[in-house]
Amino acid sequence: MKPLLAIMALMSFRGAVYGQYILTPPQAYPFFPGYSARPLGIEDINNDNYLDLTMGGNFGLAEEASPPAILAVAFNNGSGNFGSWQEVSRDNQGTIKEIEYNFLRGTTERDLVATYSTHTEVLWNINNTLTVQQTNLPAGTVLSLGRVDNDINDDLVLVTGSTIQIFQNNGTGTFIPTPIQTISEQPIFIRLADLNDDDIFHDLITRVGSTVKVRKNTSGAFGSPTNINLGNNALAVEISDVNNDNYPDLVAINDDYLKIYLNDAQGNIHTTPDQQIYNSQYFNFLIADIALGDMNNDGWNDLVIAYHGGELSLWINLTSSPSFQDYPSQITAPIDPSQGIYTLALADVENIGGLAVGLSAYDIPPAGYAYIFKHDGNPAPAPPRNLTVSGQAGQHPTLQWEPNSERDLAQYKIYKSYSSFGGFTFLATVPSTQIIFVDISGIIITGLPQANERRAYYKITAVDNQSQESNFSNIVNMRVQGLPQEKISAGSSNPAGVSDEYVLLQNYPNPFNPATTIQFGLKEAGAVEVTVYSLSGQKVATLSNGFMEAGTHQLQWDGKDQQGKLVSSGMYLYQLRAGDQRLTKKMMLVR
Repeated sequence: MKPLLAIMALMSFRGAVYGQYILTPPQAYPFFPGYSARPLGIEDINNDNYLDLTMGGNFGLAEEASPPAILAVAFNNGSGNFGSWQEVSRDNQGTIKEIEYNFLRGTTERDLVATYSTHTEVLWNINNTLTVQQTNLPAGTVLSLGRVDNDINDDLVLVTGSTIQIFQNNGTGTFIPTPIQTISEQPIFIRLADLNDDDIFHDLITRVGSTVKVRKNTSGAFGSPTNINLGNNALAVEISDVNNDNYPDLVAINDDYLKIYLNDAQGNIHTTPDQQIYNSQYFNFLIADIALGDMNNDGWNDLVIAYHGGELSLWINLTSSPSFQDYPSQITAPIDPSQGIYTLALADVENIGGLAVGLSAYDIPPAGYAYIFKHDGNPAPAPPRNLTVSGQAGQHPTLQWEPNSERDLAQYKIYKSYSSFGGFTFLATVPSTQIIFVDISGIIITGLPQANERRAYYKITAVDNQSQESNFSNIVNMRVQGLPQEKISAGSSNPAGVSDEYVLLQNYPNPFNPATTIQFGLKEAGAVEVTVYSLSGQKVATLSNGFMEAGTHQLQWDGKDQQGKLVSSGMYLYQLRAGDQRLTKKMMLVR
């Protein structure tokens, strides 16, 4: 526990604060009486689309407590408030060290790995609770989950004793007990991160004292480290994208300085800091943990620092260099000057698209606590990132972008223009589950200039459940066919979203589970029917039957029949009837 006088002295010298206030005063959730609060995780456990709390604690209200250890969950009531703790696992001989959620079974649910002083166990997120599935892994102090080998199931990197051991996922959500690699090192921080953004092999980043070690992943094995010397009195490090280029950077705090080591966009983190910010009042030995996330929904990651005593400082990203000001945008009042803080976590617990801050605090009687600082207000979504347009000659332009992370996201809006000076008009909406859009009103051209060619410009926004719309994404463009010469000479124009023909596109995704999107284009308004059939010709579901305007449209099929019952896996037909056209394609449902 940190000295009380030092903490009080720190608080008395706080400087100016800039920017808006984002966090509200905390709500407290006491753990089991007599138990400290240790690692804190935030994840949806009971499949109601609201994030729940998971916390581990040891007996005794001190930084180094004693057995037994308890792992428990507290369920979200749908408004960002949490109920009483429910025990899901216990270790009568050991103490709990760390927990982490990630994808272990190739499903949409994140499962949990918890490491104790006696063993490490795997708990699956199934049946509205956490269920222990594996207990034969060694004891550990620090862990990280990610893609060590090239499959969709995350592997485990565990610090056990004086070694780092890598355990391979067996493909079913547990780990082969024999490590595939062992490294002689005892770090206090460890992360798996996709440094080159290839979404295949994750690299290993560790901290030993004031040295960060970066080991590149070569086909499932970690090589020799590149060392980064942080200087004296290293306090905290984290891996996150600071400059919004999609490549993880290194953020470190040591002895009065915040230091940022940027990624060179080829998977290498610079060994000398690209930015340094001095502030002895906030970058000091009272720091308990740090985390990065988009706190103000502008698409850039901000910095949150938790101090012993329960105080937070929030540093908004300036979206330029340097990344942060020399004073925070917001500070919160301390919870209790003698409170020791163990874990800091960021998550949208209210489903409003704004990140809350969670803390676990271990040494205030009668129990440790989880504290939740909610986001103040309901912010609009962040603008979609990394919009691209692609396609071959003769094809329709295909837009693709990165999915937004807001939990209250409803849809994306597509805008189009034929002028580089603006004049964008609304083209279409797509559901929040879709990050690809095909503009069937355009035909790509390449090669030599054509007399009637033009450029199509696109940008998109994100919209939440309260109809709040984000700022625009980046703008992309593509050469497309213009109007026929006779229409040009006549002064006609084709609206941005209207197709010159009836078009039925391949569903996306395909194969799919549980739902898929069907996109089509209508050259004129009229009666439209979209129907799903079995291969035998039996009608399964009618997705639409009525009047539609000309232009681009999309529908979703949730894999259910007309009675609302789930249909079985297999091949299905979907048909568009419009005007004198009947267009049919196949799609595959895989459960």
